[in-house]
Amino acid sequence: MLVFLLRPEELAALAVAVIAHELGHLLALLLFGVRLEEVSFAATGPVLYCAFPDSGGAGALAALSGPIAGALFFLAFRDCWALAAEMSFVLTAVNLLPVLPLDGGRALSAVLRQSSARASLMRSVRFAVLAALALFGAACLAAGWGCAPLLLALWLLVVPSRSCKSALNDVKYSY
Repeated sequence: MLVFLLRPEELAALAVAVIAHELGHLLALLLFGVRLEEVSFAATGPVLYCAFPDSGGAGALAALSGPIAGALFFLAFRDCWALAAEMSFVLTAVNLLPVLPLDGGRALSAVLRQSSARASLMRSVRFAVLAALALFGAACLAAGWGCAPLLLALWLLVVPSRSCKSALNDVKYSY
């Protein structure tokens, strides 16, 4: 669908921003000694399947490594390729939301991995973030600033909050 919505230069900038993000995940996973099971492409972008890092801290860092790479990409390219840098910035900001299946949600889930209240905490955070995002999106729409935040809230509401192959052992890094 993006092929029809974006100009070729926008599509190229987005592709490079996504690759930088995914390379951040891949590098962190390799540094943690995690074996990559599968790489595939879904409608939402590249997907890395792997065993989840053993510790919560390693899992959180693996989840946050994509946004970290995206932020570094933004800083490195903001003056020479502003379009790709801006797309990387937006991808990074969205992915840091603490809601599954986004990287921020994966990081929070990893930190709470051993907590008996993990599921209820994740549901509470999800509700709060989606409510705030929906209100922000409605305000943006009313102000004439577009509908992107509202569409993001709706997408996060309908996408399964657990987009993992299995509940605790595999993680799917995707967009």
